[in-house]
Amino acid sequence: RGEIVELLRKDAIPAFGADVFYSGEDHLDHLVNKEWLKNGIIKKIENNRIDFEDNYFDCVIANQVLEHVEDIDSVLTEIKRVLKPNGLFFCLVPTKDTWYEVHSGIPFLHWFSTTSSLRYCYAYCLRLLGFGLHKGDKTSHKWVNGYLDYLDNYTCFRTEKEIRAFINKYFKNQKDYEPDYLNFKLANSKLAISSGAVFFPFFRLLAKLFVKKYAGLVFSATK
Repeated sequence: RGEIVELLRKDAIPAFGADVFYSGEDHLDHLVNKEWLKNGIIKKIENNRIDFEDNYFDCVIANQVLEHVEDIDSVLTEIKRVLKPNGLFFCLVPTKDTWYEVHSGIPFLHWFSTTSSLRYCYAYCLRLLGFGLHKGDKTSHKWVNGYLDYLDNYTCFRTEKEIRAFINKYFKNQKDYEPDYLNFKLANSKLAISSGAVFFPFFRLLAKLFVKKYAGLVFSATK
C-alpha cells in the first residue's frame, strides 16, 4: 500500500517502494497511489529484479515480506545488490517459531501440516470463539477456508535459525530490535506510560521473547 514510503516522505526522506503485487493481496489497482506508480516512487518488481541501480540505497526495509518468499536467496541477492556498501537492511519477519499467526490472528495455525485433518476444525472453533482478523461479513466457513488457502499458497514460514542462516549468507552484523519495536508499539497505545520499561535489563529480555513469539524477528544487518 505504500504506507512506509508515505511515512518516510512526510519526514523528508526520499523513500521508494517496490513490490510484486502478488494475487494473494493485490493492492496495485485499488490502494496504491496512482501518481506514485506513474512517476516511479513505487515500482512493480518483475522478473525477480528490483528496478533500481546497483549500490543505490542507504537502507532497505522489508516489513513482513520474507515469510511470503519461496526463493529467499534471489530476494536477498537483489536487496544486497541495490544497497550501498555498508548499507543497512531492516527486516521484520514472522517465523515458524511464533505462537501467533499474524495474518489470520489464529494462534499456532501455521504449525499445522497442510494435510492435517484437524486444522480446519481447530481454526473454525477458534473463529467461533471470536478469534481471527479481517472477518468482515464472511461466514466462519468461508473465512476459515480463505485463510487456509492463503497460508497454503502465499506463505513460506521458516524458523528463526533458518532465517538467520540465510541473512548471514549475504549480510553481516545482525542487530536485534525486538524491544525497540515493542517500545514503539506501547508508546503509541493506551499503555504509553509503560513504554520505557522495556529497556530495563529484565524487561528487555521479556520484551525480546514476547515480540519473537507474537510478531517475529525485528533486526538489521549490514552489507
